Amino acid sequence: MPDWKLDKFSALYNELIGNTEYLDDNNVTIEQQKQLHQYKGRVKSLCNELSNFGIIETSNHSDFHCNNLLYDKTNKTTAIIDLGETSVNHPLFSLHACIEAAKNRYKLAEDSSEYKSLQRCAFDGFLDEEEQCNRAIEIIALLFPVYLLFAQKRFLDAINLPFDANDPLSIKQHDKISKGFIWFIENMESANAR
Repeated sequence: MPDWKLDKFSALYNELIGNTEYLDDNNVTIEQQKQLHQYKGRVKSLCNELSNFGIIETSNHSDFHCNNLLYDKTNKTTAIIDLGETSVNHPLFSLHACIEAAKNRYKLAEDSSEYKSLQRCAFDGFLDEEEQCNRAIEIIALLFPVYLLFAQKRFLDAINLPFDANDPLSIKQHDKISKGFIWFIENMESANAR
């Protein structure tokens, strides 16, 4: 099981963006690569800040959403499936993944009361102070694309799927890499603008 804990997260990010061949193969432009390198210190700082909240890191479902939850109505039990992408990481990444999936599935706006209520319920109990909880959620949201990039790279490596312009599956799966980097850059630019 890969170790993506916060004390390793920024080094893993640096390793990922330091692999120019990988970035080139996944259509990450030179300008985007420069931007990604500019965020190295910020990623480390965000990881340190999140770590300081003292939330214990644990095994983490990297693809946690309602399609990977099975509910048995007879026994009233729930099972989590598709554990092939499990890692050791910060638990709020899994919760954020689940919330993002619900947001997309039910077309919830991030500023809607429904979405905010879902966040509060999911993150309740992790931190006592609302201000700390809101900051932890903000940090997780900023770093979430990087977390997904780790998971997607791991998946592509596991199934040995190199980029092939003639293979629709390869195009679809590798497109998630370039889109993930763009999403992260947009997150960081948005955070810098605030």
